[in-house]
Amino acid sequence: SDIAGRAAKEDKIGNKEKALELYTKAAEIFLKAIKGDVLVTISTGDDEADDVGLVPTHAYAVLDAREINGLQLLQVKNPWSMKRWTGPYSHLDAINWTPELMSLLKYDRLQAIDNDDEIKNDTEKYSETRILLSKHIMTTWDIRDYITLHLYDNSEGKKVYYPDNPCKTLRFNAPPGISRYTIVVDIDQEVDKNPEMKSLEFTLKCYCESQFKLTEIQTNYPIEQQVDGKWTTQTAGGNPSKITYLNNPQYRLSITPPSCISPMEKIRIQLILKGPNEYAIHVKLVRGNAGDYTIVISTFEAGLVGDYVLTVASNDKFNLNSIPLEGAVSLYDKVYITYRCSDY
Repeated sequence: SDIAGRAAKEDKIGNKEKALELYTKAAEIFLKAIKGDVLVTISTGDDEADDVGLVPTHAYAVLDAREINGLQLLQVKNPWSMKRWTGPYSHLDAINWTPELMSLLKYDRLQAIDNDDEIKNDTEKYSETRILLSKHIMTTWDIRDYITLHLYDNSEGKKVYYPDNPCKTLRFNAPPGISRYTIVVDIDQEVDKNPEMKSLEFTLKCYCESQFKLTEIQTNYPIEQQVDGKWTTQTAGGNPSKITYLNNPQYRLSITPPSCISPMEKIRIQLILKGPNEYAIHVKLVRGNAGDYTIVISTFEAGLVGDYVLTVASNDKFNLNSIPLEGAVSLYDKVYITYRCSDY
């Protein structure tokens, strides 16, 4: 069998000299295996395997190695429920399994006879879970793209929006009971250097000690409109403390009444602003008449020119129109706004 995912080294014991060489370093190898530093597997040929109940050429993982009174024993993982070890020190060997040896190894031979090797997880302890994301490299440009995964707890399995303080690991312990998590797949592409940038294919796998269900989250904002804009010397008005604040780009957002969907369902609006990562930027939504809002796009410092992308998304229809500079009106006397740098 093949052992994939790691760099492997193979030792074939074909003569006594090779067996002696391997024996001298076996203790070091098996110690690393017990500590989890390496994965050690053993296999044998057709004739030898049939004599002791092994599957020929199958890679059996070494779980433990012990030496007791000069007796060297290996414990290996047997995933084959239809075949079991029948050689020395098997569950059928009543001669070599002495009471002293069984006590030292905490082994019950009679209980092992009825053991079906089925893995059960009926305890209320946590379940270690690992999620593996694999990139599909189809072109040379794909090699230059970087991908990562983020896991969000306490999200109740709902869609989340990517902040700039991501989780650093995806190996976690799920508590007893039903847990819901949100997994975010992120990609950082060299857009400027790849004019023919396309979608990147990937595979997402999840491994868990308990049963789980992995599904794609449906978006809460199916209707989306994106606007590309620019701060110029005339429209880079800065933050609200500047007298030029109202010179910033403004947009009028008009939404339909909630009754158009359902009297009980609220209309949800999402605003996303992306700009140069060296700028502290902000998007402000100001309520006007019923169903009308004004969106103000600003940088903290006045006079900073550059491109931005405004995305407005909702669960219902809306209209978004740019407000000319001469049409901008005073929105409020004094506001306090927190600015943050963009990751755009």
